[in-house]
Amino acid sequence: MESTQFIEVLRIRYFLEHNSEQITHVKSEFTIKSNREKDEVDNVFLRFGSFLPNLDVVDAEGTKYPIMTNRDTQTLLEIMKEERQDSQHISEMMEDIKNHKVFLIWIKVPPNKKLQPNEVRILYLNFENEKMNRNIHDRIFLNISSSLPFPVFWILKNPQDFKITNKKYHTIEDNRLLDKGSWTDSTNNIFYGHDTVDSSSVFVKSSQTDILISYSFKPDRVIVTLPIASLTLLIAFSGFLIAAQLSTIYNYDSPKLVDDLLDRKIELSLFVIAASLVIPRFISNVVIRHKYFGVYFVPIGLIVFFLLHNLLM
Repeated sequence: MESTQFIEVLRIRYFLEHNSEQITHVKSEFTIKSNREKDEVDNVFLRFGSFLPNLDVVDAEGTKYPIMTNRDTQTLLEIMKEERQDSQHISEMMEDIKNHKVFLIWIKVPPNKKLQPNEVRILYLNFENEKMNRNIHDRIFLNISSSLPFPVFWILKNPQDFKITNKKYHTIEDNRLLDKGSWTDSTNNIFYGHDTVDSSSVFVKSSQTDILISYSFKPDRVIVTLPIASLTLLIAFSGFLIAAQLSTIYNYDSPKLVDDLLDRKIELSLFVIAASLVIPRFISNVVIRHKYFGVYFVPIGLIVFFLLHNLLM
């Protein structure tokens, strides 16, 4: 990411949020400063290495900033190429844009909010990172390398009812592995990792070293208690009914309680089937519900086998 000569980027913070729809929302916080000593700034140009889908730009007060079209940007570059001395540099940039190597974002500052000389302002760029759209059960890999002359922060927010875990990093230079390990609360001369209650963050210094981090998600214990406990009970009870039925076939003596339960096998079977269909609706987290929904058909299958066995006896 690069900026124009009239704007200096002082800091970037990336806020990443993975949701249950397998979409990664990215909120980029840019702290910028006007480099002009006298004139106001009403145009901000930011140069990126990849396309930013569904881009939206607002400032700290929530004011939305217009984003000019690619055609307008190309027209402006054509004019600049004719008027400025560094036409070769602009021509190379236009060629890179044409080949999708560079994506130049032209942000129009509202007339009543022009940057004053030497003014510092925060802009938020919100977009979706299609390359990071993953199932929440998948492992995420992220290149956080930075050769920019200012600090870059990555803040990874814990998804609802999940925690970020199994955090690993690899540092590579000239295709040679320099270091690897866990980036939880770790410090080295290239980056620093830190955890809070609801997020994990990484501070990256300017370096030519490639920094690759990876992480995965673990559901909170509370959210998986209901499906695990209920499935255990339903499967165990279904197995118990089958075992009790088999004991009567082979004339094993069974306690009176077992005989009483078998006398009500139809009611108990209907209860297991109903519970297996209803309990998943009480799992509040959609991801966890989808993960365990199919498992609830195991006790249903066992009960169907139990009933069929009774009919064929």
